Formats: sequence, C-alpha cells, structure tokens
Amino acid sequence: MRKIWNHAPYPVWSLVTRDEKGDAHMNICTYVTPISMHPKEFIIGVYYGTATYDHVVRDRRACLQLLSKDQIAYVPLLGKKSAKKHPRKMQNKKITEHTHMYNSWTVLEGCIGYIDLEIYDIQDTTADHAIAYARVIHARTVSNDPVLTLVDLYDAGVIG
Repeated sequence: MRKIWNHAPYPVWSLVTRDEKGDAHMNICTYVTPISMHPKEFIIGVYYGTATYDHVVRDRRACLQLLSKDQIAYVPLLGKKSAKKHPRKMQNKKITEHTHMYNSWTVLEGCIGYIDLEIYDIQDTTADHAIAYARVIHARTVSNDPVLTLVDLYDAGVIG
C-alpha cells in the first residue's frame, strides 16, 4: 500500500538548470509548490548532493517545465539518478531530439508550460532536500493537455 502522501495527484515537473559549461541539465521534481500570487513565487525541494543542487546554489536560476501525461517516458530518463553518477544523461537522443528554446533555456517539447525562475534564497533543512525559494521571471502556458501526476507514475509502475 502507498504511503498517505503518495495518494495525492501532485504534478510532475522537470527542473532545468545549467552545468558549468552552460549546457542544459534536467531532472524530475515533485516537491514544487506555489507560495504567493503577487509576485508569483514557488518553493522547490532540491535534493542535496546532486548536480541540480550544485547548479541552483551556483547560478540562482532555473526553469520549471510542467510535464504532460504523454511525457511519462521522460521520468526514468531524467529522474532516479544523479548526474553526478550518470553525467551525460542529457545526451540521450530520446531527450535531445525533442527540445527547443524558451527564454534562453533548453526545454522539452510538449510540456504544459515553462516558468523561468530566479532563486532568491536556499534554506537548509534537516531532511534530504533543501528548499529553494524562487520568483517567477517569465511564464508561458502552451498546452491544456492533462498534467502528469505522481499518481500516474505509481499507476504505470514507473515508481513503486
């Protein structure tokens, strides 16, 4: 049986950051919550010890992309493995052949939308994720397709 917090249909996001060379780095993010309306801000859980954490701390910029149900195949490619241990996952043709540019970010085609973010604070926690506080610089919705959710990932056996 799933834990209680895995029953809610939380949206599945991908967080785009840039490595030291400026190349795109994407991961899967489910700890994402809007926290205000004016200005629009989000909090994002960023896993300690990952390349994403290093990029966020260094650059203070990121781009959220909201995944559609049709993009469920990206989850095993972008999630579950840190780029520190698997450094070239972005070279996978299943990813690189399906990207385009949004506000200077390399993003996946077919997402519900994109949010260009400025990270203005990072709070350490006693848990396995830091909390990144982010202000929206620009956002664009490009689709009304169904959103991929954590429940979808469980139902499809992508996560257990």
